[in-house]
Amino acid sequence: MIASLLAGVAVSDITPPRGSVLAGFAARTAPSAGIHDPLFARAVALDDGRQGSIVVAADLVALTIEQCDEVRRRVGEHTGLGVESVLVSVTHTHAGPHVSKDELGPGADVEYVAWLEQELAATAIRAWSTRQPARIGHAFGVERTVAHNRRHLDGVVDPTVTVVRVDDAQGAPLAVLFSYSCHPVVLGPTNLLISADWPGEARQRVEERFAGATAVFLQGCCGDINTGHSAHDSMDPTQSDRRTFAESRLLGRRLGDVVVDVAESLRTVDATVAVARVAVALPFSSPPEVHEVDRLISQVDAEMALDPSRDRALVLRGRRAWLQALRVQQPPASVDCDVVAHRWGSLTVAGVPGEAFVGIGLAVKADVPDRDALVLGYCNGVPGYVPYPPAEYAHGGYEVEEAHYFYAQPNCFAPSAGASLVDAARRAIDLLTFGVP
Repeated sequence: MIASLLAGVAVSDITPPRGSVLAGFAARTAPSAGIHDPLFARAVALDDGRQGSIVVAADLVALTIEQCDEVRRRVGEHTGLGVESVLVSVTHTHAGPHVSKDELGPGADVEYVAWLEQELAATAIRAWSTRQPARIGHAFGVERTVAHNRRHLDGVVDPTVTVVRVDDAQGAPLAVLFSYSCHPVVLGPTNLLISADWPGEARQRVEERFAGATAVFLQGCCGDINTGHSAHDSMDPTQSDRRTFAESRLLGRRLGDVVVDVAESLRTVDATVAVARVAVALPFSSPPEVHEVDRLISQVDAEMALDPSRDRALVLRGRRAWLQALRVQQPPASVDCDVVAHRWGSLTVAGVPGEAFVGIGLAVKADVPDRDALVLGYCNGVPGYVPYPPAEYAHGGYEVEEAHYFYAQPNCFAPSAGASLVDAARRAIDLLTFGVP
């Protein structure tokens, strides 16, 4: 029987040139010195004849909402799909180029960024144009040693490794998609070589086993999850003996082994596709009043004069730049985002924007008892950290108290923002299931 499901895959090399400004670490002060391993954009398109779904995963630390909207618009123009059908995600490697206008530091290459936006769209369009009869299946594995909660000793993590295999009509794998929730920050601020970090190593392991297939890593909700150090450790300019390419390879291949084991044993079937979208406004906490800004800048200057530690000085410089920006512009009260839900056969995939804490993904998945679910972070824009549950605000820390300086946000997101993302994802899933939010 000829399958009604069609699938296409495309890959583009998006590696920037040597000398590009790298993104992700305030402590990094030099441009890239070379390329350790290339960066890619990888896209998978699914089509059941009635509905289409395209997911793009790029080896970048972040894209803005506006950049993702532009990519989705271009893809829609060429495919006829609505923006709800296109999910643009980043792996969140911190060894990639700076591509945002304001966030995460200055220095984006304008020409590279313009080319990148075109290439991300072109990759999705090529995946759509190469559709062929296909089958799809998914299963789950567990990896408990790579991911660690960086805010709480023995804090919650999500050890689930979700694996999706897409086969052609003859049963040969076209693509193996996999997801895990963990920052790709094995490589620290002293690294000046472009790299996909551990997700690139995991993909390589999968492609070694499934020759001819494209491995696609989709980042989960990992705003508070990394490979075993605090956020402030990444403000230390000294080299750690654990944050090396050897460690990146070890952890990536460890995860890749889990993906291979799961992908080898799962069964693929014909399937249908569905998509839904829910718009949500994420509120910011109130910024300082304009009349307070000068006083706060004076406090920063006074502390800087006391010769603070290296990591504290980085935070203070970020805070001063943030306060200066508040002097000259009226900050918005919220940011408008999209939450999308796609269904691939019996798997529900929800994509939320921002650096969503792991609790957001767990909360959404817990509300889908009758169907398997995958929740992705860093989708359709990365406007900043979204802590969850609200009790996290009482613990303070980088993600709550400081990260918004480097994202050029008016302030951190309000404590209600995480619940807003959870609610929007649930409503998008309800739209898939019942046709009503």
